[in-house]
Amino acid sequence: MKNIICTLFLLTSLVSFAQPEGAQIEVIEGKRYYIHIVQGGNTLYGIHRLYNIPVEDIIAANPEAKNGLAEGQRILVPIRGMESLPENLVLHKVLSQETLYGIAKKYGTTVERLVELNPGIENGLKVDQEISVPYKLPVGKVGEKPVEQPKVKITFTDSTIKHTVLKGETLYSISKRFMVPTSEIQKLNNMRNDRLRPGDVINIPIKKERIEKVEVREVIPAKSTSKVDDTTKIVPSKKDSIFLFKKKEVYNVAILMPLFLDRGEGSSPAISNLAAEYYMGARFAIDSLQALGLKAKMYIHDSKNDSTTLMELLKKPEFAEMDLIIGPFFGSNAEYAAKWAKDHGVRMVCPVATSYEILRNNPFVYEAVTSGVTLNEKLAKYIAATHNNEQIILVTPNSEKDKVLSQSFRNGFNALSENQDSLPKIIETTTEDFATFIKPKTNYHVVYLCSDKTEVGLFLSNLNQTTIANESSGVTVYGTKDWENFSNLTDNHLAKFKVHYATPYDLNYKNDRTKNFDKSYRKSYRTQVSKMALQGYDVTMFYCQSLLMGKTPRKGIMNNFIMEQKGEGNGYENTNCVILKHNGYSFVKLKEMND
Repeated sequence: MKNIICTLFLLTSLVSFAQPEGAQIEVIEGKRYYIHIVQGGNTLYGIHRLYNIPVEDIIAANPEAKNGLAEGQRILVPIRGMESLPENLVLHKVLSQETLYGIAKKYGTTVERLVELNPGIENGLKVDQEISVPYKLPVGKVGEKPVEQPKVKITFTDSTIKHTVLKGETLYSISKRFMVPTSEIQKLNNMRNDRLRPGDVINIPIKKERIEKVEVREVIPAKSTSKVDDTTKIVPSKKDSIFLFKKKEVYNVAILMPLFLDRGEGSSPAISNLAAEYYMGARFAIDSLQALGLKAKMYIHDSKNDSTTLMELLKKPEFAEMDLIIGPFFGSNAEYAAKWAKDHGVRMVCPVATSYEILRNNPFVYEAVTSGVTLNEKLAKYIAATHNNEQIILVTPNSEKDKVLSQSFRNGFNALSENQDSLPKIIETTTEDFATFIKPKTNYHVVYLCSDKTEVGLFLSNLNQTTIANESSGVTVYGTKDWENFSNLTDNHLAKFKVHYATPYDLNYKNDRTKNFDKSYRKSYRTQVSKMALQGYDVTMFYCQSLLMGKTPRKGIMNNFIMEQKGEGNGYENTNCVILKHNGYSFVKLKEMND
């Protein structure tokens, strides 16, 4: 049960693929790009070699790059390799866990169009199945003229720089920073092995780039126009009013959950039980809201976990007048529902963790669970604020998914270093090499953001052996919220390393308010309130009060909702973060990172 709850609440703010550095893929105006975040030492030539994309194409997608790269800069790297078919179609090979909606979103089309092109796929997709999808090139807006990118001439010259090895740096980390294979560094410096010491001076082969403008053209800003009665008029920009909620006598609210009431194909008793627990908590909240004066029709629907069922639900008559949707649970269904909500001007709440991408260009969506990106950025802030004079070791996990978590921590820490000169440097290493940095009589803060149960158990076991051999006791470990549910982690290890993690919520059964709520819940349902039931209660209470009743709700039983819009035109994310520490035989709250 605990593992399933953990799965449902898993924060997947970024989707990782099998590409260089685990880079995120985005579709922008019909074109696919890798998203590369520049690190110190990166060059255009290095990015070109890493992704095997011509430098000219990189500059065309990032005109500002011709002036040089800055650490933390976001670079779009065009993706090549899609074979064209007749009528602007391409072949797509289905990956594990891909859905029709996800594929449609990736290529900028619709589920209906995919089904039209590939009859039968509405009954399910198979891994490695090849389907035809339409591929649209970006089209300019009405009244706009294509803007020609400045033409540049790019030349490279071979060169070397001298680099003084810093404390904590390894040959691998240096090669990664300067985007040069370790073998080239070893060959240039006549190195017999990969051992380096702080203070060593080594030569790094690089390519010096020279970018010269060939032509500079004046770009005239395009005017937004619309055509009415064959007369072209300038349309003035106006402030978006989608957040002005229309007052109604009676609101319509839909709650979509994977109840699997028919126990058909794809059903899971465990998931059904969790959905039932969520509903029990939501039902408890609905009774409380009615007592507070909310007048609303509540529609409870079994959304299962397939897009076909969801599409049929959204065609029901009541959805034509819907004001608020809470759910569905699963990522693929949530993405489809979010698109529908945007198209129909209906607000939608994601009650459990889903992809961070669901908020992009969709101001109608609210994520109730803090993303992994936000949690790790705030974890970095906590460590920097409380342990700024001690050594931090960031151990990179083996899986591509977890490498994204480490990247978000690194980005959060680097952002802090811009304003604080006293911050320590982070030692970046791997699970194979971390032991070499653990020395006696030194306090270390080891960050290992891994969500794999087996890998975490092995890491803590190796760390325990290392600290015993080196007679080191001052080691604090920071993991992910998944660790609390890992049965293979002993209390001895959790206590010895004072394990910390960042979480979106704080469930304390000893709290007086939680005790009182549990008593009322037991009286109604004759069972103890569960985490999933509390999520159902907190989410329903908060969003119905804030969106429909115009009230400022009190803090939830388990959740504290601190909603922030993630950029202009995007949706809203709960940014609540609680730092927990293992103490005795349980995790206790240390601090809320909400400033």
